[in-house]
Amino acid sequence: MTWPDTIAREMNAVAAELAEHPRPWESEGLVGVLDSIRESPDDVLFRLLVACREGDQLAGRVILCALAGKIVRMANRDPRADLQDYLGAVWEQIVTYPLHRRRSVAGNIALDALRLVKRGQTVDWVTLAEDAATGQPPTPSVEVRRLFHAARRDQVVDLRWLTTAEQVYISGLSPNEVSEQQGISAAAVRWRCRRVQAELARNIDHLWVAEELLAA
Repeated sequence: MTWPDTIAREMNAVAAELAEHPRPWESEGLVGVLDSIRESPDDVLFRLLVACREGDQLAGRVILCALAGKIVRMANRDPRADLQDYLGAVWEQIVTYPLHRRRSVAGNIALDALRLVKRGQTVDWVTLAEDAATGQPPTPSVEVRRLFHAARRDQVVDLRWLTTAEQVYISGLSPNEVSEQQGISAAAVRWRCRRVQAELARNIDHLWVAEELLAA
């Protein structure tokens, strides 16, 4: 993988710092630590988390380097956030990581960071509904499509309601057009859309995490 400049600079800086100021938790510099993480990820990452919690920020930066591939992949798949958003979210998880969670450390940090980023994102239902109401072509983002796909796959909402909402938000049909197709009232169409919005909002953490795991 060719690292983005931000990641490459950070890895070079961490390597230089370790070369100049060796730490008791490392041997053979950054490359050696990263190799040991690949061999025994939970044990080594946990030791680094403890060192970071005790005040050694370089240990936390090594964890950031170890998770660089995951960070870049998550950022590349997210059209509404960038690399800096994910770097910041991962760092926040590193410095606040609950030390009783000693298994699947890398996965926990990555998925908790994903939740943190996604929590700040909302679907622009208003614009999508306004487009449909005015006859404009729908402009759902890739993420909206992924969200509906995940909801259908995991059946977190009544599939009849979901189909109705997809016709409005994805296909761009008006509530009146959908009501004619489905044989229900326009008011029922709008009610179903509101229920789908509520259920997707309630399950959004689960849906995004499931999508991330499947895409990994």
